[in-house]
Amino acid sequence: MKALHESEKRAEIAEFQGFYGPFTVTEKLLQKIWLRGDFNGAAARTLDGVPVKIHFPGRWNRMEGPDFKGGRFAIDGREITGDVELHFHSADWEKHGHHRDPNYDHVVLHVLLFYPAANAPRVRTLSGREPAAIVLLDLLYHDVEEYAAEEAIEATLDRDHWQATEELASLPEDDRVRLLEKHARRRWEDKVRFARLRVEKLGWTAACHQTALEILGYRRNRGAMLTVATRYPLAAWIGGALSEETLLAAARWIVRGARPANHPRRRLRQYAAMVAACPDWPGRGAEFLKEFADSVNLADENASGWGTRRFRSALRIRHLRETFGATITGDAIGGSRLDTLICDGLLPLNAARNADLAAVLFPVWFAWYAGDLPERVTGSLRTAGITGPGAARVICNGFCQGVLSLSLEKRSDPLVCFEE
Repeated sequence: MKALHESEKRAEIAEFQGFYGPFTVTEKLLQKIWLRGDFNGAAARTLDGVPVKIHFPGRWNRMEGPDFKGGRFAIDGREITGDVELHFHSADWEKHGHHRDPNYDHVVLHVLLFYPAANAPRVRTLSGREPAAIVLLDLLYHDVEEYAAEEAIEATLDRDHWQATEELASLPEDDRVRLLEKHARRRWEDKVRFARLRVEKLGWTAACHQTALEILGYRRNRGAMLTVATRYPLAAWIGGALSEETLLAAARWIVRGARPANHPRRRLRQYAAMVAACPDWPGRGAEFLKEFADSVNLADENASGWGTRRFRSALRIRHLRETFGATITGDAIGGSRLDTLICDGLLPLNAARNADLAAVLFPVWFAWYAGDLPERVTGSLRTAGITGPGAARVICNGFCQGVLSLSLEKRSDPLVCFEE
């Protein structure tokens, strides 16, 4: 019988206080962040301040023993190969008995989420060796709650998604619409809040730059794109001095199984073309949206209740989309990826930067075209009778985001929502 991996034998969790109350995170989420490189690895230092370069994070170990096997690192310039163990706290090492377990004798790197207490004892293996330790908290690109929310959405879509669809289908039509709009507004508020944290941490230009590259990376190369964005700020891209090979060498990429259209090389090339055409695209985007907001009065409108077809026509959404594509990206980015860049990036960032825009931009965000979302989300809208042949409402970003939020609410494990 296969030995269970430690994280399967015990669901190790930590609780945080989030915007809507406490939420929990499992060690498995930390392991995924480590595996994807979804943190600023270039700034990694040991607890003693020694620089750590991560060549290879190791192979994710689902059986007994350390979380990752065979990682490769340079610690203070010295090349080291060995295993990696992740914990929330330094004290978890002895709490889990690793100091007595020969399986952990080859651990060379102890990755923590939180800093240990000032008087915490040093971690040692059975043979008495002391693994180097790094802390992820200050290296994370996002607030912990944002990582957890996105991870929960992925897990929920695979497992609890149809519970939301069944609830929608059982309600009268007007109630379905109101429920989705309520949940869509919550998603919007979350996105604006997370965008505000990013702007406060990085500043406006860097926040836009990192967000755009992250979106172009899709899920599998999000961390790699953020690494590139951190190492090469927007100013470094202007003038075309960065070669594709330089950018590709800056991060670890996941290319196996990627469609040619989603290959990192293609996405980096698109962003380079975007910057070449619009070097100050963050400023141009903010100016364009401010001018748009001054020209309309939508604070009291209801995009879903009015009917998305009519609402899109009144807003001239198609024209806005074309203008965004031309003036912000130089037509380097189009299709559903442009829609995702607008809905997940430009609109929340600008609402976060200028609170007066938030009321106007919410209905625009709601009525916008759905970006890169799983077909099962749009399928839920058709199954529930929200959209479909002859319906006054069409598939849009707001309805899709409402389905995602409702699916999270209906998840089967409300306390530990980020465990597979």
